[in-house]
Amino acid sequence: MPYEQATTGTRELFGAGKGLSRNMSAKWSKVLWKRQPFPDNYTDHTFLQQLVVNAAVPPRSYWPVALASAAVTQQLACALVAAVVPLLLHSGVLRAGQLLAACGGLLAAG
Repeated sequence: MPYEQATTGTRELFGAGKGLSRNMSAKWSKVLWKRQPFPDNYTDHTFLQQLVVNAAVPPRSYWPVALASAAVTQQLACALVAAVVPLLLHSGVLRAGQLLAACGGLLAAG
C-alpha cells in the first residue's frame, strides 16, 4: 500500500489534509479555547522561543546541600543498623561482648 493511501485517513482525522493547505495564512496561537485549522499536536517555530525552563530554581552551593543530605544519610544508616544487629545477634555471628565493645569504641570516638 503506498504511503499516500495509508495516511489519507489520518490526515483527514487530524485536519492536516486540504483544510491545512487552504488555511496556511491562518496564524497559529498557543491557546486551547480557540478553534484553529491545525491539528491538536501542532506547534510552530515560535513555540520554543517562548519556552522558559527552570525559571524559579534557586542557585545552590555544594557544601550546604551535602551537609543537609548528611542528616538523611545518618538516619538511613541508623535504620539499617537497627535492622541488622538483632539478626546478627540471633544468628550468632555477633556476640554481645563484641557489640558492647563496638558501641564503647564509637562512643569514645564521638
